[in-house]
Amino acid sequence: MKYENKGIWKTTGRPRELSVAAVKLMRCLQIMNLLENGRYSINEISKRFEISTRTVYRYIHLFDEIGLIIEKDFENRFFIIKII
Repeated sequence: MKYENKGIWKTTGRPRELSVAAVKLMRCLQIMNLLENGRYSINEISKRFEISTRTVYRYIHLFDEIGLIIEKDFENRFFIIKII
């Protein structure tokens, strides 16, 4: 019997692909890491991850909801100042 991975990986005949949920989670963590280590505008983030500016705002709102302290500087660049 062939082992079939039922986790985040889709099993197709092709090389494994990440599920939509896994891609979103990875992108969320990458944006969080980015904002912990620097200051970025909404447009910079959206271009870097090839997502809409609205999606970036959704992630920033999510970070705020889970307790990350997100600030915006005088040049409208966002950054994380504290993880609670």
